[in-house]
Amino acid sequence: RLVDSVAGGVCQVSSALYNAGLYAGLEVLERHAHTLALNYIEPGRDAAVWFEGRQDLRLRNPHNFPLTVEAEIAKQQVVVRLVTSSREGKTWKDTHKIEVKVEKQGEIPYQTVRIQDAQLPQGEKVVELAGVKGYCYVMAKRIIWENNEICKEEVLSRDSYGPIPERSRVGTGSKAGS
Repeated sequence: RLVDSVAGGVCQVSSALYNAGLYAGLEVLERHAHTLALNYIEPGRDAAVWFEGRQDLRLRNPHNFPLTVEAEIAKQQVVVRLVTSSREGKTWKDTHKIEVKVEKQGEIPYQTVRIQDAQLPQGEKVVELAGVKGYCYVMAKRIIWENNEICKEEVLSRDSYGPIPERSRVGTGSKAGS
Protein backbone atom coordinates (compact mmCIF):
# COMPACT_ATOMS: atom_id res chain seq x y z
CA ARG A 1 0.00 0.00 0.00
CA LEU A 2 1.05 3.56 -0.54
CA VAL A 3 1.60 5.81 2.44
CA ASP A 4 2.16 9.57 2.28
CA SER A 5 5.54 10.43 3.76
CA VAL A 6 8.62 12.51 3.19
CA ALA A 7 10.88 10.48 0.89
CA GLY A 8 12.56 10.30 -2.47
CA GLY A 9 15.34 12.81 -2.01
CA VAL A 10 18.14 10.41 -1.20
CA CYS A 11 17.02 7.87 -3.82
CA GLN A 12 16.87 10.61 -6.45
CA VAL A 13 20.50 11.42 -5.69
CA SER A 14 21.58 7.75 -5.68
CA SER A 15 19.70 7.12 -8.95
CA ALA A 16 21.33 10.13 -10.61
CA LEU A 17 24.75 9.00 -9.36
CA TYR A 18 24.07 5.44 -10.60
CA ASN A 19 23.28 6.71 -14.11
CA ALA A 20 26.28 9.03 -14.17
CA GLY A 21 28.43 6.09 -13.09
CA LEU A 22 27.03 3.89 -15.86
CA TYR A 23 27.97 6.44 -18.50
CA ALA A 24 31.41 6.97 -16.96
CA GLY A 25 32.20 3.25 -17.19
CA LEU A 26 32.20 2.61 -13.44
CA GLU A 27 31.77 -0.91 -12.08
CA VAL A 28 28.51 -1.53 -10.23
CA LEU A 29 29.29 -3.39 -7.00
CA GLU A 30 25.87 -2.99 -5.36
CA ARG A 31 22.59 -1.58 -6.61
CA HIS A 32 18.96 -2.27 -5.67
CA ALA A 33 15.76 -1.53 -7.57
CA HIS A 34 12.73 -0.02 -5.87
CA THR A 35 9.72 -2.26 -5.26
CA LEU A 36 7.46 0.04 -7.29
CA ALA A 37 8.19 1.99 -10.48
CA LEU A 38 8.96 5.66 -9.83
CA ASN A 39 7.65 8.72 -11.61
CA TYR A 40 10.99 10.52 -11.79
CA ILE A 41 13.15 7.88 -13.49
CA GLU A 42 12.74 5.06 -15.99
CA PRO A 43 12.43 1.58 -14.47
CA GLY A 44 15.79 -0.17 -14.50
CA ARG A 45 17.67 3.09 -14.01
CA ASP A 46 16.76 3.62 -10.35
CA ALA A 47 18.98 2.92 -7.35
CA ALA A 48 17.21 2.44 -4.02
CA VAL A 49 19.15 3.15 -0.85
CA TRP A 50 17.77 2.42 2.59
CA PHE A 51 19.76 2.46 5.81
CA GLU A 52 17.37 0.25 7.80
CA GLY A 53 17.11 -2.26 4.96
CA ARG A 54 20.85 -2.20 4.41
CA GLN A 55 20.48 -1.32 0.75
CA ASP A 56 23.27 0.76 -0.68
CA LEU A 57 24.71 1.93 -3.96
CA ARG A 58 28.38 1.04 -4.40
CA LEU A 59 30.35 1.94 -7.51
CA ARG A 60 34.05 1.47 -8.25
CA ASN A 61 36.26 3.48 -10.55
CA PRO A 62 38.25 0.96 -12.67
CA HIS A 63 40.06 3.68 -14.58
CA ASN A 64 43.63 4.82 -14.06
CA PHE A 65 42.42 8.41 -13.68
CA PRO A 66 40.46 10.10 -10.89
CA LEU A 67 36.86 11.26 -11.21
CA THR A 68 35.16 14.06 -9.29
CA VAL A 69 31.45 13.98 -8.50
CA GLU A 70 29.61 17.22 -9.27
CA ALA A 71 25.94 17.43 -8.25
CA GLU A 72 23.31 20.13 -8.39
CA ILE A 73 19.58 20.74 -8.47
CA ALA A 74 18.53 22.10 -11.86
CA LYS A 75 14.88 22.73 -12.76
CA GLN A 76 13.75 20.64 -9.76
CA GLN A 77 15.86 17.66 -10.86
CA VAL A 78 19.02 16.16 -9.40
CA VAL A 79 21.88 16.34 -11.90
CA VAL A 80 25.11 14.43 -11.28
CA ARG A 81 28.22 14.58 -13.44
CA LEU A 82 31.47 12.66 -13.11
CA VAL A 83 34.31 14.77 -14.43
CA THR A 84 38.07 14.51 -14.76
CA SER A 85 40.78 16.96 -15.68
CA SER A 86 43.35 14.26 -16.43
CA ARG A 87 44.67 13.68 -19.93
CA GLU A 88 43.96 9.92 -19.62
CA GLY A 89 40.35 10.63 -18.75
CA LYS A 90 39.85 12.93 -21.69
CA THR A 91 41.45 10.36 -24.04
CA TRP A 92 39.17 7.62 -22.64
CA LYS A 93 36.11 9.84 -23.16
CA ASP A 94 37.14 10.58 -26.75
CA THR A 95 37.63 6.90 -27.63
CA HIS A 96 34.69 5.32 -25.74
CA LYS A 97 30.95 5.55 -26.14
CA ILE A 98 28.51 3.99 -23.68
CA GLU A 99 24.91 2.96 -24.34
CA VAL A 100 22.46 1.93 -21.65
CA LYS A 101 19.37 0.09 -22.85
CA VAL A 102 16.32 -0.81 -20.79
CA GLU A 103 13.74 -3.31 -22.04
CA LYS A 104 10.40 -4.11 -20.49
CA GLN A 105 10.00 -7.88 -20.62
CA GLY A 106 6.37 -7.97 -19.52
CA GLU A 107 3.68 -6.46 -17.36
CA ILE A 108 2.05 -7.57 -14.12
CA PRO A 109 -1.67 -6.73 -14.01
CA TYR A 110 -3.02 -5.00 -10.94
CA GLN A 111 -5.76 -6.43 -8.78
CA THR A 112 -8.93 -4.54 -7.90
CA VAL A 113 -10.01 -4.31 -4.28
CA ARG A 114 -13.71 -3.49 -3.91
CA ILE A 115 -15.04 -2.29 -0.58
CA GLN A 116 -18.78 -2.43 -0.04
CA ASP A 117 -20.12 0.95 1.13
CA ALA A 118 -23.67 1.36 2.41
CA GLN A 119 -23.25 5.16 2.25
CA LEU A 120 -23.14 5.04 -1.54
CA PRO A 121 -26.24 4.28 -3.65
CA GLN A 122 -26.40 0.73 -4.96
CA GLY A 123 -24.32 0.21 -8.08
CA GLU A 124 -22.32 3.45 -7.71
CA LYS A 125 -18.55 3.06 -7.74
CA VAL A 126 -15.92 5.49 -6.46
CA VAL A 127 -12.26 4.78 -7.29
CA GLU A 128 -10.14 5.88 -4.32
CA LEU A 129 -6.81 4.75 -5.73
CA ALA A 130 -6.22 4.03 -9.40
CA GLY A 131 -4.45 0.77 -10.16
CA VAL A 132 -1.07 0.76 -11.82
CA LYS A 133 0.43 -2.17 -13.73
CA GLY A 134 3.73 -3.57 -12.57
CA TYR A 135 6.69 -4.29 -14.80
CA CYS A 136 8.22 -7.70 -15.00
CA TYR A 137 11.94 -8.09 -15.45
CA VAL A 138 13.05 -4.78 -16.78
CA MET A 139 16.47 -5.52 -18.20
CA ALA A 140 19.20 -2.92 -18.20
CA LYS A 141 22.19 -3.53 -20.42
CA ARG A 142 25.34 -1.49 -20.81
CA ILE A 143 27.34 -1.60 -24.02
CA ILE A 144 30.75 0.04 -24.13
CA TRP A 145 32.16 0.90 -27.52
CA GLU A 146 35.86 1.56 -28.05
CA ASN A 147 36.74 3.17 -31.36
CA ASN A 148 33.37 2.08 -32.83
CA GLU A 149 33.74 -1.59 -31.79
CA ILE A 150 31.98 -3.24 -28.87
CA CYS A 151 34.60 -3.96 -26.21
CA LYS A 152 32.24 -4.86 -23.37
CA GLU A 153 28.57 -5.80 -23.13
CA GLU A 154 26.97 -6.61 -19.81
CA VAL A 155 23.53 -7.19 -18.33
CA LEU A 156 23.28 -4.90 -15.34
CA SER A 157 20.00 -6.01 -13.83
CA ARG A 158 16.72 -7.80 -14.20
CA ASP A 159 14.23 -5.98 -12.04
CA SER A 160 10.61 -6.50 -11.16
CA TYR A 161 8.38 -3.62 -10.10
CA GLY A 162 5.15 -4.63 -8.39
CA PRO A 163 1.69 -3.40 -9.37
CA ILE A 164 -0.41 -1.05 -7.25
CA PRO A 165 -3.91 -2.47 -6.64
CA GLU A 166 -6.92 -0.39 -7.60
CA ARG A 167 -9.04 0.43 -4.57
CA SER A 168 -12.69 1.33 -5.03
CA ARG A 169 -15.84 1.63 -2.97
CA VAL A 170 -19.01 0.08 -4.38
CA GLY A 171 -22.41 1.27 -3.23
CA THR A 172 -24.73 -1.14 -1.42
CA GLY A 173 -27.14 1.50 -0.06
CA SER A 174 -30.58 2.32 -1.35
CA LYS A 175 -30.88 3.09 -5.05
CA ALA A 176 -30.41 6.70 -6.08
CA GLY A 177 -33.70 8.57 -6.28
CA SER A 178 -35.55 5.99 -4.12
